[in-house]
Amino acid sequence: WYAVLFGDSTQSILWQRAFVNSIIVAVGSTTLATILGTMAAIGMTRANFPFKSALMAILISPIIVPIVIVAIAMFFFYARIGLVGNMFGIIFAHTTLVCLLSSSRLRRPCRDSIRT
Repeated sequence: WYAVLFGDSTQSILWQRAFVNSIIVAVGSTTLATILGTMAAIGMTRANFPFKSALMAILISPIIVPIVIVAIAMFFFYARIGLVGNMFGIIFAHTTLVCLLSSSRLRRPCRDSIRT
């Protein structure tokens, strides 16, 4: 398998390009989701504002709704705004899903750090 991945054939070049694209998407979406999810968790923990529980329900909705439904809805939305078929659209889609989940998971540590 490594000969196919690191070779000079056309198939090897395709595998190498897919590997690099996967690394770019992973690093980009992880970095953005960590920063945005932490900021959202701190904001949701410290601030008191109207409709806070409704916003939290929206943030945890990807846990409840099947991911295929969310992906189809995101595809149609991204197609409308022109983000289908480019790297930024893929990174933004992954960031959106992971950020929603990470912000809900980071609320408890943020709440505990405020108490101490």
